[in-house]
Amino acid sequence: MIRNDADETLRKIIQIAETINEYYLILSIDGIDPNLASRILAEIGDIKRFETREA
Repeated sequence: MIRNDADETLRKIIQIAETINEYYLILSIDGIDPNLASRILAEIGDIKRFETREA
């Protein structure tokens, strides 16, 4: 039951991530699956907050 809830939550997180363009850029990196791509995106947040790549 808990495992099913976790799986459903992950599916919903990935669905939300799929609405963000940067998700597909992250997903295009070799070795990154949808789960990891959505976690990276969540950690970065809005990428536009970085004015330059040095930020």
